[in-house]
Amino acid sequence: MNPLSLNQEVQQTVIDSPKQPISSDLPEKHVEPQVMSSHQMINFICDKFLERQTINKQISEAENELDDIPDQKSEVAKKLKSKIRELEKKDEHLEQAMKESEEQLKSQFIEGRELPVTLSRMNLAMSDSQIKYFKGILTSKIGLWKAFEGRAKDTIEEHKATILEQFGNGSKNSADVKFDLKVLGGDDHNNGQSPLLVTFTFPDKSPLKVVYKPRSAQTDAAILDLFAKLNSLHPDLKSHGDLPQYKIQDIDGGKGSIWEFIEGQPLHTEASSTINKIQDQDVRIRAEENLIRLEQICSRAGITDLHMENVLLTRDGQWVPIDLEVVEPGHATGLLSSQASKDPKFSPELKQDEIMLIDKFLDQQEKRVSRYVIVATASFIQASTDPSTIEPMAQEVLETLSKNNEFKLTVDPKQFIKQFSACMEKGDVPFFTKNSDAICFGHFAEENIIAIRKPNK
Repeated sequence: MNPLSLNQEVQQTVIDSPKQPISSDLPEKHVEPQVMSSHQMINFICDKFLERQTINKQISEAENELDDIPDQKSEVAKKLKSKIRELEKKDEHLEQAMKESEEQLKSQFIEGRELPVTLSRMNLAMSDSQIKYFKGILTSKIGLWKAFEGRAKDTIEEHKATILEQFGNGSKNSADVKFDLKVLGGDDHNNGQSPLLVTFTFPDKSPLKVVYKPRSAQTDAAILDLFAKLNSLHPDLKSHGDLPQYKIQDIDGGKGSIWEFIEGQPLHTEASSTINKIQDQDVRIRAEENLIRLEQICSRAGITDLHMENVLLTRDGQWVPIDLEVVEPGHATGLLSSQASKDPKFSPELKQDEIMLIDKFLDQQEKRVSRYVIVATASFIQASTDPSTIEPMAQEVLETLSKNNEFKLTVDPKQFIKQFSACMEKGDVPFFTKNSDAICFGHFAEENIIAIRKPNK
């Protein structure tokens, strides 16, 4: 089965879920069914949207009729004004009913979920085809979310003892340890999957937080290993201070990974632009030194996509990348603004031992799988708001790949566009992976290959 196609069982599932976050100690028998299933709520929301369209059309017609009346104090004008007020009141009630239903729909999933479509906020001038498209995304997404949350809970439960041993504080009896899941944000990939915060609670100890990502962290772990080796160099053999360190471990045969939870502040702009906003002078100085070091190493090693959502700033001024899956030598890291990238202080010379370690990493990286950014994620997200742009976006991906001098397209364009559209129409953000031999649409697997490396001449 194509891994990018919707599972038929998921499509047909009618979800009756608890309002509270999914918890490992929540027995099925305690789950109270909702008054309406998720699918019924979506139908209700869409019906109210259509009613609002009708009412707003009536309001517009009444306002036009009112504008044509010379005497605005006449009885006819008064009746029209009264009619408009009543219609506006109905519209407000319908809008409120939609918002309440959307909140109830969100509450059926783990904490932190945001609906991919909020019809209560959308333009009432939408066409029937647009409404159908967004309804389809909602319907697909709730099934995918529920299936993913169930699998994630089972995976954490299965590997709980190992996680506690590797990341915890020596708890021996994992049976007494409970956990809750929370969505961390980030984009949905591969059938509604996204990173989750896992909080373990103990009878007699402080909680333990880790991050679960539904993907292998092979490349991420290799980069952190490079950082550790650079940190361990004698001070005379390295050009700058230490790089960030934390623990990652693959689980579930590489289908998922557990990450040490980092306490830090998310960025709202590039790291280089954030420095001047740091109030404490000592922290600001350390932050600049640490950023110079991180940029210096990541630039040489081709570690990219370190935009503001993928980096945290700790209290002591360390920049911690929390997503390290993209390695593209020659590309900008994403840490610097366009102005800062021209500043020579962010590109100090490396010492020979550092260069040797980085080059060894790059040689070994050829055999590892990493994320491949063909088109900016923001472009995919923008395209998802307008169904008419999905096929052109797929064409753009194909054209970009066809211009790649190292790889040759092997996928049938029509088949790719069909798969790409199916991915977008269920609310997922398309993603690509690669190694030295091939590029895949989705997780790296033979059946997902869309391009292969051209033979050397």
